[in-house]
Amino acid sequence: MLLEAYTSYIKNFLNAREAVTIATQAKTAFKLFLEQCQRENRDKQGLSDLMIKPVQRIPRYELIIKDLLKHTPEDHADRTSLLIAQREIHALSVQMNKGEKEAEAAERHAKLLQDIEQIIEGCMEISGITKRRFLRQDICIELKSGNKKDRSLWLFNDLLMCTTSKKGRTGSLRRSSMNLWSMTTDRIMVDFTSKYKFLWKFPLEDVELLKGSTGPNRQVTEKQLQQLRCDHDLLIQMEKLASDLSTSHLVVP
Repeated sequence: MLLEAYTSYIKNFLNAREAVTIATQAKTAFKLFLEQCQRENRDKQGLSDLMIKPVQRIPRYELIIKDLLKHTPEDHADRTSLLIAQREIHALSVQMNKGEKEAEAAERHAKLLQDIEQIIEGCMEISGITKRRFLRQDICIELKSGNKKDRSLWLFNDLLMCTTSKKGRTGSLRRSSMNLWSMTTDRIMVDFTSKYKFLWKFPLEDVELLKGSTGPNRQVTEKQLQQLRCDHDLLIQMEKLASDLSTSHLVVP
């Protein structure tokens, strides 16, 4: 029961602290009430001071038991009970630290998703999913009708999103301007110096990856593709010239 109660408290501690901060800023009456309670408190402690106490208490218990064991003889009747208590308190402390780190990580990810929404025009409903995690951002080139366009891909654990670049201060989106990041390094990898415009997004379960050709096969494919583009452009020119003929002519579909 103690473990469950403390674990639950730690997981909700950051959310509760943020809720108190928001309520204090939004409600003057609530702020005045907290200030009055702090003045009346014997130790002049505020609500945030009282909320952090359960978080700090378990590590203190662990230190107290450790000191007691130092001064308890090996043959003392209480030593076995103290050793059991030390193991239980240590397990609880480890569990609490894990819960605290998970809560802090979730808070950072939620803030990051909100920041991403702010720099992408037309981007909605990215930060509303609790379990969504941002993985990385990278740039690619889209080939369409012979034209090359810069695109920015945003990879989440459940979603793939594509945006254009609205041109940052440098005038273009460059790979060197981005801080590439992985989930194992705990670093953010978003290029916040550029602005983006939303194009599309798909769930990862609907995305299919195809392995591209490499070496000689790829060169042959690229050459064939270039020839097809040239033929396509030539056909468009021929169609335009045919439409400009002044004499009657037959158009073959």
